[in-house]
Amino acid sequence: MVVPHTTAFDWSKLHPAEGRLGRALRASPDGCRIALLGLPDDTGVSLNGGRDGARQGPRAFREAMARYGTAHDAVSHNDLSELGVFDAGDVEPAGDEIHRTHIRVSEAVDAILQRGMLPVCIGGGHDLTYPGVAALYRQLRRAGSTLGGLNIDPHLDVRERVGSGMSFRRILEDGEGVVDPRLFATIGLGAFSNEPRHINWLRERGSTMLIFDGDQHQLLERFMDVLDQLRAAPNLFASFDLDVLDASVAPGVSALNPMGLMPVTASLICRALGRMANLRYFDLMELSPPHDVQGRTARLAVHLLLHLLAGVAERS
Repeated sequence: MVVPHTTAFDWSKLHPAEGRLGRALRASPDGCRIALLGLPDDTGVSLNGGRDGARQGPRAFREAMARYGTAHDAVSHNDLSELGVFDAGDVEPAGDEIHRTHIRVSEAVDAILQRGMLPVCIGGGHDLTYPGVAALYRQLRRAGSTLGGLNIDPHLDVRERVGSGMSFRRILEDGEGVVDPRLFATIGLGAFSNEPRHINWLRERGSTMLIFDGDQHQLLERFMDVLDQLRAAPNLFASFDLDVLDASVAPGVSALNPMGLMPVTASLICRALGRMANLRYFDLMELSPPHDVQGRTARLAVHLLLHLLAGVAERS
């Protein structure tokens, strides 16, 4: 299988150690349930005035994956390599032509979905969630099915203008009739990160917003309640913007968060998402290596992926 608009990643120079999940990634999709897809573009981040560098996110993620993360989950005793994880490579950006890049991302994700795999995209600017999810809701529109969604992010990302803050307005507007706004939630909102008009735009559509006030335990409890509601959706997408994490543990992001989630909370969220049998799309966005310290954010991003995969393995 050749995923359109992609370049294969060369793992030969990274030499993942024996037992690492990175060593078990497959070059063929045969028998795979998961497809890893890099989205190395941050044009949308620049358009929104964010810190450049997320285009380097997919490479840094794979480099961290070569060094960290066994395929063995000591919690459940599952072998994550048995899931079958296909590395579909990186989508080639179309320079600064953001709309053409979006078309390429959508066509690449569509090909993965057609093979029945769960796309796990690594970005890259958060605008790239829009074309990824668009591939899913277009398929569901043809099938007559519907879609719920989650954005784990301090920002609502429902801006009108083109850029990294536009994804969820576009998803809810263009996906009308398929994406149910009443089954869409944003988790971990910053207290001082969103304009009232954007909050009101989502409130008018019946969407859920969970503001993070510093109480990790309370947010996790409320998230689990939201997840129970989202089980009613026939299909679900989830997007995890790494800038929802606290800047002390995740400095390598497009927008630093002075009061964000800690790794234990984020890990439990990702494992719970992996357990969702209706999950059809997932991404980890805005990893920005030029602003990282000792690769901490990249390693944490890999840690979150491992928890997601552990959740998928626990479904049975």
